[in-house]
This record gives sequence, structure tokens and C-alpha cells, in this order.
Amino acid sequence: MQNEALFSICPLLLPQDKNGLTYDGFIEINEQTFRVSIVQPNVGSLKDASISCSWRLWNILHHYQDVIKQRLHQSENLASFLVEFKNLVEKLVKCKQDDTGQLSLPLDTYSLLISELEHIGWHKLAYTNESFNIIKLKMRDARDREHIVTVHVSAEYPDILPKCSADVPEPFHFKGSKITEGRLLECIYNEFCEIISSHELFWNVMDEIDQNCWILEPEHPTRADASRRVALGNNTSLLVRINVQHPKMMPECHLMGADSIVMKLRENMNKNLHQWDPEIPVLENLEKLLETKFPSRQTTKKEDFSLECGICYAYRLDNAIPESACDDPRCGQPFHTSCLYEWLRALPSSRQSFNIIFGECPYCNKVILQKVQFDR
Repeated sequence: MQNEALFSICPLLLPQDKNGLTYDGFIEINEQTFRVSIVQPNVGSLKDASISCSWRLWNILHHYQDVIKQRLHQSENLASFLVEFKNLVEKLVKCKQDDTGQLSLPLDTYSLLISELEHIGWHKLAYTNESFNIIKLKMRDARDREHIVTVHVSAEYPDILPKCSADVPEPFHFKGSKITEGRLLECIYNEFCEIISSHELFWNVMDEIDQNCWILEPEHPTRADASRRVALGNNTSLLVRINVQHPKMMPECHLMGADSIVMKLRENMNKNLHQWDPEIPVLENLEKLLETKFPSRQTTKKEDFSLECGICYAYRLDNAIPESACDDPRCGQPFHTSCLYEWLRALPSSRQSFNIIFGECPYCNKVILQKVQFDR
């Protein structure tokens, strides 16, 4: 049984005796082959086992002899050690060292991280870089959404708490209030899981909007984004900002588009504010407020709402999409705010009153206005 497990891990590492005490052969790492020999003095025990390798592999591993020896003696069997050994060699083959040939992390720190990851479970490791000072751990919530926390490990780990970051709507700072000695990574992971659990309802609401509406902004929403600009049709849109702590409560809403259409929607919203019901879906509440249906993803295309600016003829300019539109319902041409402002400012016939500039729509020649853009 052990020989079968070993063969599946290292098919070129073969037993040299009938008791399986000595193995000699090769391991393949990143399309490279390295000579390895392992000797076990006693059957079924790796306590006093030894490992030797070719000069080429030794040149990669000689800084890590103590770590490898420790893992060899502590492993339950040879198969589990070889899995760990191959993972280690794979990372070190590409590992970049500084000019003095020293590790970016102290050997003790590296050994501690290996031990902690083994305790947490290697299946929770999403990524680590070559120097092992960036570690990403993953978890899945109740709806099988994957979430990742990034841990930045310094040479002073674990004496100095690592910086952590995650794709969550509020900044994630590891508090370190409940730290078990030798289990810092686990404490970070557990705190991260608690934060994910506390935001699941928020993500349920955001997913409901994303899956049923055409999202104009952000172009590529992340789990940290609490705002969505949703297409309404007729060159109008609704910018909603969901309350992270109370996602079922009425969100901040801002209507954008031609005043001739927006004014009616705003009247409906003000009239129906009292009808907001936190027990029903947010999207259903918003449709009741506005007395309109959001364009269905099944019967419309995003291109129907992604109309380019009437001045620069582009849809996205400096990461912004058209926000202004001609108020004449027979025109309704959309414009980037910056484009419309520059256009009106260049017209000799334009006039300004306080922070509003008035001029003519470049398409229908009807009066159009725009707030003055101040340089920051």
C-alpha cells in the first residue's frame, strides 16, 4: 500500500530492498529531474531517517536542511513527507535570494509558517509567493462564494502582527485580541471567517442586484464595492449605495439622466418612501419606490444602455461613463460631464449663473445646462 502511494507521488523513486527501508531515484519538479535517496533505519518509523540528494538539489536546499530534517522526522509516513518535500522544492527552485544569498525570512519563521499551515490545513492555502512572505488563505461562505485574505509576513513574525487585507466592504485590520501561541495564522483566519459571516447578507443583496440588473458601474464589481449604478432605460440610471451593516434597509439613492425623466422618478420615490419593507428583496422595494421595472437581463442587452458620449463618441473616458443628458425627451443624448462642460465653456453663446453654465445641446440646439467643474 505504501509503495503504491509513493509511486503515485514519485514514480521514479524506487525501493532498494524488500523491506522498503531504502529508496533511491529521482523526483520531478517543474520539468526538472533531481536525484534523491532516503534511508530509514527502522520499518514504519522516520524518526532517525536520513535524506541525501544530488549536488544540484543540495545547492538549492542547503539553507533549509534543519527544516527538512525536522519535517522528515515528524511526518507520519514517507508518502506524506514526500508531498511536503516536493511542494517545498517546487517553491525553492524559483525562490529569489538577495545578493548575500540569505533568505528573505529567517529560517525559524519559515519553519513556523510551515507548521502553522499544516495545522490550518493545506487545502485552505490559496497562494504563496516564492519568498513565502505573502500568504493567501481562502474560505467559502454559506452560498459557496470564495473569499481570500492576504497576509503580509515580515521578518519579525510572529512578534510583529502581519498586515492583512481582504476584499470586504470595510477595512480588515487584524485586531489580535485572541492569539494562541504558535497559531497566529489560524487566529487571523478565524477572525477573517467571522467577518465574512457577518457580511453574508450584504453580499446576498449585492448578488441579487448584479444577477437581475444591468450594472453600468463599477465595470468590474468586487466584494468590497457597496455601490452599483443600475440602468433604468431612456438614458437614465440609479446609483444605489447599500448600507453594509443593514443591507435590507433603504439604501442611498441618486438618479442620473435627463431632468425630464428623472424628475418623475424622483417624485415617485419621495411619494413611496413609507412603503419600504425590509422583509422583501431590496430590488422589489426599489421597483415599488420608482414605480418602474428594471430592464430584464433576459430581454435586453447591456449595449442597449451603454450609449457613447455625443461629444467624444466614446462610452468610457478616464474610467467615467456618460452621466449627463439633454433634457429634451425627443433628444436625450448622453454626454460625459467633463465633455459637456468643456463644450459649453467653449461656446460664445453660453452664459454662467453662479455654478451653472447654460448653452445649447450640440444635437438638438435646445437649452442644456451643466454644473461648473472646479479643479481640485
